[in-house]
Amino acid sequence: MAMTQIHPYRESLRIALAGMLALSIAMGIGRFSFTPILPMMQSDGSLTLTLGGWLASSNYLGYLIGGLTARFFMHKPIVLVRTALSLVIATTLWMGFVNQYEAWLALRLFSGAASAWVMVSVSSLCMPRLTSTPRIASLVFTGVGNGISLTGVVCLGLVMIGMTASFAWITIGLIAVLIGITIWPVFSEQRFSGTVPRSATVSSNTRSARPQSVTTSQQSILIWSYGISGFGYIIPATFLPAQARDILGDTPLFGLAWPVFGIASSLMVFCGGMLSARWGRIKTWMIAHLVMALGVAIPTVWPGLSGILVAALCVGGTFVAVTLIAMQHAQAVLGSEAPAMMVKLTTAYATGQILGPIFISLLNGNMNLALWIGTVALIFSSWMLSRLPMDAPG
Repeated sequence: MAMTQIHPYRESLRIALAGMLALSIAMGIGRFSFTPILPMMQSDGSLTLTLGGWLASSNYLGYLIGGLTARFFMHKPIVLVRTALSLVIATTLWMGFVNQYEAWLALRLFSGAASAWVMVSVSSLCMPRLTSTPRIASLVFTGVGNGISLTGVVCLGLVMIGMTASFAWITIGLIAVLIGITIWPVFSEQRFSGTVPRSATVSSNTRSARPQSVTTSQQSILIWSYGISGFGYIIPATFLPAQARDILGDTPLFGLAWPVFGIASSLMVFCGGMLSARWGRIKTWMIAHLVMALGVAIPTVWPGLSGILVAALCVGGTFVAVTLIAMQHAQAVLGSEAPAMMVKLTTAYATGQILGPIFISLLNGNMNLALWIGTVALIFSSWMLSRLPMDAPG
């Protein structure tokens, strides 16, 4: 506590960096490392696209379970974040040491649950302490894109030198171990115990820090819209590299899609924060859903590497920004009740994510139809958000 009062900016930056790296492990590795490794598993002959869809859905089902159960552990968020990070790392490493589909299903399920626990615990720990420094708060959510970029670049390099999918899982797992060791001391009871520091709760520049009145129907719109965004983005987020591989064959160029997706995610988190300050959170959220819809639809009308890369920019550049906006909005309008809303939002998001890969499997790999369904859903969710009262910019 004293350390925060003496060096509030430095402490805020330390917390934000730890949150960023935690989300890099949980989301970039625990959730999305499967995406660039899927084409490698296809090349190894260990997985088909249809089986890959069910494997992805297992991870997203785990994320749903994690969202539903997180509230039972929120009284000890430090224990939760440490346990969940350890589980993500262990299940990622284990993927490289087994070769049974049933075991993969179980590992991806547990990894998904742990990823949700990290998302909820990191948001509830970091966001209240960073409300007076919104740009630093945005840094936390760049962790998703940074982790995606990291896994994409690593897998691209491994493909170029002819490594197997098992080797990729182990390599990425070891990277997660190193990151986890780095941030472990930051997530301590001493740093996060007690009340939120005054410097993080009072700011003349943060008008939205005071809770506002939110009706039940407005909360439902927030939850439904966030859940639809989970459904809309997850199809390209799961299958973009596989689509690129189908178009380009086994050339390593197919691996470019995922690093581009991750880089766009990281950069647009900051842009999303600046646009929210100028336009307000709800209006920015609406526009982000429309841009995401465009990205989801593009591969169906512009086949080829160029279309895939534009889709990566549009979807990658909006999905994490939407997460940041949703979590910040919950914190702004609900105050002390925000952690409960974050759990509901995460649960809705996870439900949407489960449906995307299931659609691909049930449609026998008809990617275009699934993408158009996602596009229409995102446009509808943008309209739903327009029914909410617009928050003031700033």
